[in-house]
Amino acid sequence: MKALIISNPFKGTLSSLEIGEIVSSHLNRLGIESKYIPSTDGGDGFLDAMRYIHKESTVKYVLARKAIGNEMMKVPYLYDSFSKTSFISISDTCGIKYLSNDEKDPIHANTYGFGEVIKQSILEDRPESIILGLGGSASVDLGCGMLEALGTKFYDKNNHEITGMCNEKLKDVERADFSLIELLTKGIKFKVMLDVSCMVLHDGACDLYSRTKGASLSDVFMISNNIETFMNRFLIEDEMGYGAAGGTSLSLSRYLHAEMMSGSDEFLKMIEIDKLLDKYSLVITGEGMYDRETLQGKLIKKIMDHNPKNLLVLCAIDTINDNPNVKAIVPNVSTKEESMYDPKGSLRKLLLTIDFSKYI
Repeated sequence: MKALIISNPFKGTLSSLEIGEIVSSHLNRLGIESKYIPSTDGGDGFLDAMRYIHKESTVKYVLARKAIGNEMMKVPYLYDSFSKTSFISISDTCGIKYLSNDEKDPIHANTYGFGEVIKQSILEDRPESIILGLGGSASVDLGCGMLEALGTKFYDKNNHEITGMCNEKLKDVERADFSLIELLTKGIKFKVMLDVSCMVLHDGACDLYSRTKGASLSDVFMISNNIETFMNRFLIEDEMGYGAAGGTSLSLSRYLHAEMMSGSDEFLKMIEIDKLLDKYSLVITGEGMYDRETLQGKLIKKIMDHNPKNLLVLCAIDTINDNPNVKAIVPNVSTKEESMYDPKGSLRKLLLTIDFSKYI
């Protein structure tokens, strides 16, 4: 038996690379040949996956602003000089993973740091194309922080410039000057790998995903009102796909003319999944929470659609409990607290409970 390991990260605990290494090591001890590929749907793990696929790319670093406040961080991106392509992740620039629970504040968080990295790559690398990973963001600013970093000027009703764009300031914008951003990005082809395809409003960035970024129910009303005011002033119709990363995909599509793609579909296309499935009798995948959203187009569902011979799903928590091939850490081998404290040890415990001979 040969096993292929392609797992999403267990958000907040284990990266895709770490999961692959742990599972592969366990299988090797059982005498099972295995291969792991770091995966991404556009969110966490984007740079690991792109570096695996584009092995000739190099890691570069930029000082960029965190999603909250003015603290600067050294953040990575990739540049492939052969294809003249940059790979930049919103998760790794101004992502929610850098914020503590007390810092989470989607009304005031922004995407400025994401724009800083894009601008630096354009000025330093002169890329012909830029592939962006959208997922794991901390803000719901429609990407206006990013646009500001790229040179867009926003003005209020008194023609005063608005700086420090965030969700709270969207309602105050009366007009914007996009001329500098058009000059900066001219001739560059942008592609965006979306971790989710949703709208900004109506079960989208405002009312659904802002809650995962720390918004209270009262915050959701304010967030939605600020965004609706902005979109109405700029005559923007809400569309499917515009809601990714707190609406950042809207600005990328409208003002940078970026091509939108399903992150999971594009990743599986890049690794030529159908060719791989011919070589492996077992595919092991997973993510932190196996739930109904998993089956609505996330990586696991996309892999299922390719009909692997055998499929095993590893997760921290299974909220569906209807598939014997889904193996969960909690509560089977660890409590939630134990799995958070020692995620690697908990995953190893789970692997010891699985009879891999059933998949031969």
